[in-house]
Amino acid sequence: AIFSGSLDGAIKKWWDLKTGDLMKTVEGHSHDVYTLATCDKEGAIFSGSDDKTIKKWNLKTGDLMKTVEGHSHDVYTLATCDKEGAIFS
Repeated sequence: AIFSGSLDGAIKKWWDLKTGDLMKTVEGHSHDVYTLATCDKEGAIFSGSDDKTIKKWNLKTGDLMKTVEGHSHDVYTLATCDKEGAIFS
């Protein structure tokens, strides 16, 4: 699958690589989504946004697992460390 974040605050799990179909749209950010990072160890995808939050989503279901607050400005970049299960912003 391919994931994308957009200016409408949504995250899309785009194409089933065999059919090219949109698989899922998840919403939860109140502003633009600038960055995404996956963490296989956590079974999660993380999103960073103009709303100054990082959200953790279940990679398979798209359910919101957690919202992390603490940034005083937009979150533009995320990176994960699968060995540690850590996320950096």
